[in-house]
Amino acid sequence: MYLNVIETIGIFFLLIFMGLAAKQLKLLNGNISPALTQLVMNLTLPLLLLTAFDFELELELIRQSLLVAFTSLVIIVVTALMFRQTVKYSNTVEKEKNLLEFLCLFGNTVFIGFPIVLVVFQETGLFLAIIFNLVNVVIVWTYGLWLMTPKDIKVTKLKFLKEPTVVAMFASIVMVALKLRIPSPFLETFETIGSMTFPLSFIIIGLTLEIDKIRFKELRKYFAITFIRLLFIPILLFVILKLASVSLMVAGVVIIMAGTPSGVLATIFAETYEGNVRMASEGVVFTTLVSIVTIPVLLFLIFKFY
Repeated sequence: MYLNVIETIGIFFLLIFMGLAAKQLKLLNGNISPALTQLVMNLTLPLLLLTAFDFELELELIRQSLLVAFTSLVIIVVTALMFRQTVKYSNTVEKEKNLLEFLCLFGNTVFIGFPIVLVVFQETGLFLAIIFNLVNVVIVWTYGLWLMTPKDIKVTKLKFLKEPTVVAMFASIVMVALKLRIPSPFLETFETIGSMTFPLSFIIIGLTLEIDKIRFKELRKYFAITFIRLLFIPILLFVILKLASVSLMVAGVVIIMAGTPSGVLATIFAETYEGNVRMASEGVVFTTLVSIVTIPVLLFLIFKFY
């Protein structure tokens, strides 16, 4: 099982390099990534979420969902406290500290977390991953937005509720709870479109990696957040959840989602709210490249020792 999963994860990372190679060889214009991202976030991913679940919401799954939601919240709080202790005595300016904290707190749970969870734990695991991510979505669009926004700029913090992906996440939970099913002709069409999500997602990641713009002498500023996000928190979760005898599925979903690299939303927020775009991009690229090693390590721990 572990080898099959690693093989699939290897395919995912090859897709990232294909996207990167396509951009470097000018087979695809790097400017196409916003349009592809919009296609995934507004069409293919929502349809995938609406068609992925064919099971009933039992009491045990409700209990697991509540545990995952609570754990997701605790992870963010603990990570924030750890980060603040780490940079407490550094000479980093406040604006850069806020950006580094954002990179440390919020991972690429949709483009990397969802595909890996689906491969490892199938549709039930993806359902729990959605629960995990909903907590992240609420916090990233409130506290995360506060971190990234200059104090003289006013923003609408609840606009994320209108995003198609967020609507689809809530709708999929309702459909499972009420045992609703999409009619067959529509279901097959939606499944076909939804199946495009993961290949496109990893190609998009490759297209957005600005490796040629990385200042390698500046990478040391990302070491702490990379260690906290990709190794310390996931391994701490592994130990705590194993000692608490939490089920393999719940523990695996939480560890995988917590161990995803920094999300591209950091770059988007930096561009939108006058932040340090280059620094945000470097953080995302560096953590993504490191995750190519750390994610298989986490999967090895889950399969061999949990």
